[in-house]
Amino acid sequence: MTRIFSLLQTYGGDGAYAHPPCLTFPDADISSSSYELEIQILLTLIWRDIYEHRLEEEQHTSLPIDPTLQIRMQKMLQFIQSHYRNPVSLEDIARSANISKSECNRNFHYLFNNTPMEYLSDYRIKKAKQSLRSSNETLEQIAIENGFSSAAYFCRVFKRKTGMTAMEYRKIPKQKEIETCIEK
Repeated sequence: MTRIFSLLQTYGGDGAYAHPPCLTFPDADISSSSYELEIQILLTLIWRDIYEHRLEEEQHTSLPIDPTLQIRMQKMLQFIQSHYRNPVSLEDIARSANISKSECNRNFHYLFNNTPMEYLSDYRIKKAKQSLRSSNETLEQIAIENGFSSAAYFCRVFKRKTGMTAMEYRKIPKQKEIETCIEK
């Protein structure tokens, strides 16, 4: 969404009713000769993600969520998203919400059917995928930037979670990824 907004702000011009607000985006220095197509591609990817997670959402909405649990989870997720590049322990995640490690595990299991450490690992892989797509950095650099202790460990986790190696993922043309999204 940030990339879409920054593209619209950079290339979209004024709307029919008002001037858009000037906001600062992390990738505002982008250049695109076909920003309309890029926006369509990004929207297609968003719709794909929504479609792929539609059943998970149905499960989550049926669960009653205690406001205290919701606040705890927000704190823990924010901690993970802010510190995923650093070594993070279960105790660190639990401490961010002022709860015990066992309560932290129960909360993640209740909402995500997953452990906090698996969630952290999934988040790191998600960020690593973005790095593999957007940069030419080495696997070692990507591994360290995304919180993995070594490239070898990163490669093992990446293969286990995605079914392919990081280099195979990097070699998939973006066009192929887009075509796969549209076919689904």
